[in-house]
Amino acid sequence: MEAITRHTCKGFLLSVLVVILSIFMLGGAVPAQADDGSAGTEASPIEFFDVTPYGTYHEDADPFKGSFQIYAKNSTANTWIGFNFTLTGSNVVFIDNSLWDPYHPGDECSTWPDGTCNPSSGKGISSYSISADQKSMSVYFSTNWTPTQKSWVKVYTDNTASQGAFTISGAPIVPEPISSTLFLVGAATLGFRRFRKK
Repeated sequence: MEAITRHTCKGFLLSVLVVILSIFMLGGAVPAQADDGSAGTEASPIEFFDVTPYGTYHEDADPFKGSFQIYAKNSTANTWIGFNFTLTGSNVVFIDNSLWDPYHPGDECSTWPDGTCNPSSGKGISSYSISADQKSMSVYFSTNWTPTQKSWVKVYTDNTASQGAFTISGAPIVPEPISSTLFLVGAATLGFRRFRKK
């Protein structure tokens, strides 16, 4: 009886050891960065009823470069053509493949889990721009994000000097109203006519 109990106990301990090793191995297969952040989830996205920015506070950690991904639902009456992000914090900036290298030569975006620091989205990215101070980033979608749809946008940040906390905010970009465009075209036409009469 004692031999069976000892054998069962050894078997149980071996099983626990195998489970623990499996968890470590799986964890090492897809390394998550300490400073990655997100807002919402695929199952429970952040719901936007207008274009008011949604902000979230984030504690940065080593290695001070990471991604921020927002899962969102378009609950507005407008189609979204892009998303605008802003940062509040002393050292943190937005980065892409070209901006990362000067800060940390030899640790290019291609060496990180995603293989890139360029923004991405479930709607595709047609273009993007980063401001001169790198505190804001506008991304534009390949496919419009229509009302009631859920999707995601992912951007990258770098705390260039040291660890710290920051706030990242995101808001949808909607097309300019057609009435504004027509007003500008009309004003330009009237101005041109008046100029020709002189």
